Amino acid sequence: METYVIENRKTIGSIGKYFNQLEWLYRAMSKDETRRNISVIHVDNGIYFATDGSRLHVVSPDIEELPNTPEYNLPDGDYKFLQINKKQIILQKEDDIIYPDVWSILAYKPRNDIRPMIIARLDKKDYRKANLNRLIFHIISKTYNMFDINLIDDAMFEGKIHFEQYSKNYGCQNPDMSPIIMGNCDQFAVVMPLKKEVTP
Repeated sequence: METYVIENRKTIGSIGKYFNQLEWLYRAMSKDETRRNISVIHVDNGIYFATDGSRLHVVSPDIEELPNTPEYNLPDGDYKFLQINKKQIILQKEDDIIYPDVWSILAYKPRNDIRPMIIARLDKKDYRKANLNRLIFHIISKTYNMFDINLIDDAMFEGKIHFEQYSKNYGCQNPDMSPIIMGNCDQFAVVMPLKKEVTP
């Protein structure tokens, strides 16, 4: 099977960003190897996807800024992480995977009534915690839904974060349980809220 090696060359901005995006996709990918169809990242028409059933991470790499080699512009298909660390990622192309229809999840009419936020300095532990607390409060206070803190932490990245929800009239059987869509034109996450327990 074909393998692809991506080195973390931080001195080259576009390559460092691409490496970070692959790491970010890995966070959302299922780690349960019995769920083979979602324990991979999926590439479709240059868009990269990862999901574990509770969230979806989507990346659109800036191909024009990256080297013109296959590891920086993966062919359509599904890829397993053979190795991931701070220096190197090794991907292996997998065959016979039936990936979920992620495009149907993204076919929604957006509702943009949550102001954007700036997230910075996530490499510092204290700053990351402060950013996460601000982000969680911001989301809950605007959506009135509860979210898994770990999933929001995984979805967070540096930069200006925009937010959307499904329209109340489209794409969600229960609009009060709309996922939060957070990110920008390069990468974004779709995170499902926690189910509300109703006591009689």
